[in-house]
Amino acid sequence: TQLIVVVVLAFVIPVALLIMLAQLVAGHSSRNVDPDKRDELVAQRLKPVGEVLVTDPNAPKPVAQADPVADHPFLAIARAAGMAPPAPEGVDRATLREMVQDEVAKYPPQTGELKVTLVEAQVSTTIKHSHGMLKESLRRVAAGFQNLLMVGPAGSGKTTLADQMAQSLKRKFGFLSLSGGTTEGQLLGRVTSTGKYLSAMFVELFENGGVFLLDEVDAADPNVLLVLNSALANGQLAVPARVKKPVATRHKDFVLVCAANTWGTGADWQYVGRNQLDAAFLSRFAGAVLEVSYDETLERALTAEPWYNEFVAVRAAAQLNRLRRILGTREMLAGQKLLKAGYTSKETWTALTAGWTPDERSKARILA
Repeated sequence: TQLIVVVVLAFVIPVALLIMLAQLVAGHSSRNVDPDKRDELVAQRLKPVGEVLVTDPNAPKPVAQADPVADHPFLAIARAAGMAPPAPEGVDRATLREMVQDEVAKYPPQTGELKVTLVEAQVSTTIKHSHGMLKESLRRVAAGFQNLLMVGPAGSGKTTLADQMAQSLKRKFGFLSLSGGTTEGQLLGRVTSTGKYLSAMFVELFENGGVFLLDEVDAADPNVLLVLNSALANGQLAVPARVKKPVATRHKDFVLVCAANTWGTGADWQYVGRNQLDAAFLSRFAGAVLEVSYDETLERALTAEPWYNEFVAVRAAAQLNRLRRILGTREMLAGQKLLKAGYTSKETWTALTAGWTPDERSKARILA
């Protein structure tokens, strides 16, 4: 009897489980799938993604063609980055195209135009002896930088360079040399004793366009420079003395050029009277700091070769011995003028090195 019961159970239980499983599958399918669409769903699940299902046996077999949208590698990248869900089975080519287009639309193309070629053409026809850094300065302006900081030794042509920029851009040019005694009124304008507001060149060009040079910024009163921070970053300049219009708006064609002999870190062995520049002020020139050294190509074009070679040799010796003396382009041109007037080389150097000690002249290898 026990043997019979065991045999029956061993047969009945598996059969019952199979019946229950079949009913469960059938019930699940009946709850989720429309019977009329079951065949279509099965066919969709069996076909590869992106292929057209052919139901007519006499229809020609479709030729696979590359789709520039559905086959675009962006779809795979988007899925890998989590920007698009994996394509479910049965998604046709049109759906894939829409998915890719939706994702691409989230990242519109960025357009920009660099008008350096036009600027360079103006330079070649306008400036006869252009500074070697003029082209790079105009490239920065063409790239969208409106605040430039030029750092270089005295006599390296920073003022000339700013003037040539204005000529090349065909804009008005203004400048102001800064010192510890420069006041805010010299930048922003002032009110007379009769209550009339007198504007300043800086404000005029700021509102109407032009190139303005602030020379010797590392010698200026730090408080004067701080009034410029908002104007340089946000394009709004406070003009408290102008009651009727106390705020000036920056013109799109206004370029500010600041010139310094140091990098804003304070005095060095040669420029002992320089101040540190505020970090907030320096940050306004991010990406637009230019190192301006002596333009020997320009110097060679403006002077006779014997004098040029002699001057460059003396300047190199002075720099090697760290003499706190300036031998820049201005000094070279001054010497050229003396030589043309009939001065000898010895007389010319005596005039250029007035105030030098005998030891300094010896170190610079100036002939006695």
